[in-house]
Amino acid sequence: MDIPLTFLTDDILREMDISQNNYFLLNKENARDGRNHYFHFEVSLLDFKTLVRQYRYLGND
Repeated sequence: MDIPLTFLTDDILREMDISQNNYFLLNKENARDGRNHYFHFEVSLLDFKTLVRQYRYLGND
């Protein structure tokens, strides 16, 4: 993948929200080391009216 993850942040968060997952996967085909990487987050709903969520990075494996 030629695009750094920092430029895909909005797309990653949108997909996590749609799928209701608290992680995203960088698959081995797109990783430089050829391994799957899971990035885990804690998700908090801040406002029920506007459905604003806060994501806190917990780490990866």
